[in-house]
Amino acid sequence: MKAQRYKTLIEEVAKRKPKTIVEIGTWRGINAAKMINEAKKYNDKIKYYGFDLFDMPQDMKIEELHSKSNATKKEAKSNIKQTGADFEIIVGNTNQTLNGWEPEEPIDFVFIDGGHSIETIKNDWTGIRRVINKDTIVIFDDYYDNKTDVGAKQQVDFLESYRFGKFKVFRVERLEPVDIFLKADLQIRLAKVYYDIR
Repeated sequence: MKAQRYKTLIEEVAKRKPKTIVEIGTWRGINAAKMINEAKKYNDKIKYYGFDLFDMPQDMKIEELHSKSNATKKEAKSNIKQTGADFEIIVGNTNQTLNGWEPEEPIDFVFIDGGHSIETIKNDWTGIRRVINKDTIVIFDDYYDNKTDVGAKQQVDFLESYRFGKFKVFRVERLEPVDIFLKADLQIRLAKVYYDIR
């Protein structure tokens, strides 16, 4: 079955109309190019920041439940360059590369689709939370309806319940559709997170 949820990702880009996009898990730059091209319908200039390890060792692939083939920075750059956007690709493990990273301008839209382990997703959120603002939309991939030991469900559910005193801090929307992969026993959707002070 072909994943359908990425159509929703582009719909969310159309709703936000971002000038700046961050993607954690650039891979081949395919989703990057789609997001940028959609954002270009509403803005003359787009800035894209992509984070990826690229050459993931096999033991890490198993730990991160990563089923994709390895991609190269060159391949990603080639796909993104065709959009004409200003872009920067940061290579390395986001446990290190997100620490202390400061973008040049406010971030409008974030797509988190890197490693799938609980620890990695938590780290990616912690790193990106430093640079988002009240208008930033964050989309998590790999929200597994049927699993809590891997994927974004644990982190997203925590954010939904997080309170500052008696006030909710974040709004969470679990987006349709749900992609169902019977062989891997996965029910996957996107989840949208943003500050509850809009």
